[in-house]
Amino acid sequence: MLLLLVAAFLQQLVTSDCTSIEGVVVPPLNASPDWVIHTRVRVDGQKYIGFVKTDGSFVVSDVPSGSYLVEITNPVYLFQTNVVKSVPYPLRITSVGKAAFFQVRL
Repeated sequence: MLLLLVAAFLQQLVTSDCTSIEGVVVPPLNASPDWVIHTRVRVDGQKYIGFVKTDGSFVVSDVPSGSYLVEITNPVYLFQTNVVKSVPYPLRITSVGKAAFFQVRL
């Protein structure tokens, strides 16, 4: 019983300084319906990873307080990169367009 109480107390200490980063990803108007499946939220590279829900919202939990670089990655669409210092929540991140992998030949 004492071991469980100590473990619960330590868990509370570890997670008490953590927070969540919440936001909404806005895809282009003509985005395919499965864009969410291939989209990831990366905080400080790949230190913390989040997934986008079907409504475009996301939550990255258990992130220690501080400043972070938040990136939305998708193989087809490009999204603006955000530096999170102290901004209103939830974040709203809009697509900047479709990714261009090839140059158009003339």
